Amino acid sequence: DGTLRAELQAHCDSANVNAMDLLGSAMDGLASYLGATPLSLYKNGEYRAQLPQDYFKKIDSVDFAINQDDSRNPRNYCKADVVLVAVKGMQKQLAAIYMAQTYGLKVANVKLAMGRPLDAELAEVEPHRIFALTCPPEYLHNVRCRRAESRRVDHMRKGVVDEKPAENDPLTDLEYVKKELAWCQELYREHPTWTVVDVTDMSVEEVAEVCIRPSLGLKTDHAVDSEEERWPEPA
Repeated sequence: DGTLRAELQAHCDSANVNAMDLLGSAMDGLASYLGATPLSLYKNGEYRAQLPQDYFKKIDSVDFAINQDDSRNPRNYCKADVVLVAVKGMQKQLAAIYMAQTYGLKVANVKLAMGRPLDAELAEVEPHRIFALTCPPEYLHNVRCRRAESRRVDHMRKGVVDEKPAENDPLTDLEYVKKELAWCQELYREHPTWTVVDVTDMSVEEVAEVCIRPSLGLKTDHAVDSEEERWPEPA
């Protein structure tokens, strides 16, 4: 907007503030080359186009999901709208980011491991916000083996030597996976208020849309703006 740029420059000049128009020259050059006039987003004192109301909420939620990956920052579990718990290979992080981008929900994910106690902070989370992911051992074993193979090929291309080859990794051993998931099932039985979700043959979108979103009682398919909208009072 040439008029707005001129006004801003005049204000800076009157305040004796140095100003540099970084985009003006580029816009003028494009306009001249294309023979077109830039569309002004500012008219009659108001912006004609604005970012969606939930834009920054979704950005914050994605940032939250990234920073809560694999049990990072347990102190923030209580700030999460949803907490996903599962062993490695259940696509917890992908589901967390999908729900953040789609619904604006803050999602933390907790990596379970045999022999490691649960984070004490998990007890502070309302049980209806906790979703425990599971699947048959053979399914998880195949997922982990595919990931390991993909990682091996990528390392070969980059000339990186694997310090822990897949064949020496217990996570890709079927018998270990069976013990791991049996341990998970026992853990889930000890927490009957958690919602158990079987992710077998389901995409991240299906897990979120079919299994998790309906359990939350969300009033809308879009990002929510308040705690009341996130968690409506039970009828």
